Amino acid sequence: MFATLCYIRISDLVVTTIISARIRSLQRQLFYALVIQTLVPLILMHIPAAIMFAFVFLNIDLGVYSAIVSMTIALYPAVDPIPTMVIVKNYRRTILKYLGLGKTNTSAESQKRFDPTELQMKF
Repeated sequence: MFATLCYIRISDLVVTTIISARIRSLQRQLFYALVIQTLVPLILMHIPAAIMFAFVFLNIDLGVYSAIVSMTIALYPAVDPIPTMVIVKNYRRTILKYLGLGKTNTSAESQKRFDPTELQMKF
């Protein structure tokens, strides 16, 4: 419910204010990252713990399967930042570039993007 209200208010804010497409895109990416980061603890901690408590209340022994809760809770700190790193475009590009998997610019493209003659002051 709160995510829906947040989405509606952000959409209204984006429509009513004049912002660039780049800022709008970043805002959308951060919203999706926030939604996914809300689902990660639900899937890795709350649902396994609820299932475990349900079996305890029903007096059913799970044996070795009870260790799944400990493993998913231990995975949470490692998995939690991954959605943000994958969803936000600038983070994703940086990671791919660092790993050597990103797109490399040809010399003509890099010269086109950065022309030292454009740095001269124009009066």
